[in-house]
Amino acid sequence: MPADAKTLLDEALQLPAAARAELATKLIESLDAELDDSAEELWQAEIERRLKEIDAGTAKTLPWEEVRRQLLAHNRDNLDLREKLAAADLAVADGRTLSVEDVCAQAAEWRRR
Repeated sequence: MPADAKTLLDEALQLPAAARAELATKLIESLDAELDDSAEELWQAEIERRLKEIDAGTAKTLPWEEVRRQLLAHNRDNLDLREKLAAADLAVADGRTLSVEDVCAQAAEWRRR
């Protein structure tokens, strides 16, 4: 990473969680502009195909506990992922639905403590 990008990252990490989430969203959106114009259509078709498989009972699904176990097994040293999984676990336990931004913000809050 170039030095100026590292400096910018260090400054961005000092922002409040909501500001970081908004910044991350804008950065990701800026990358989306470089994607193939048909990418959105293709993703929509893929989402619809997968939903049909789930509705038809032909999709192989896994319980959250198994997905979590596999993620942790493949990412043992990834503290950021572990914090995000912990935030997602809390949401599942509370019966809440969290956005990716919410999970990232919660993990960042824990990291600052």
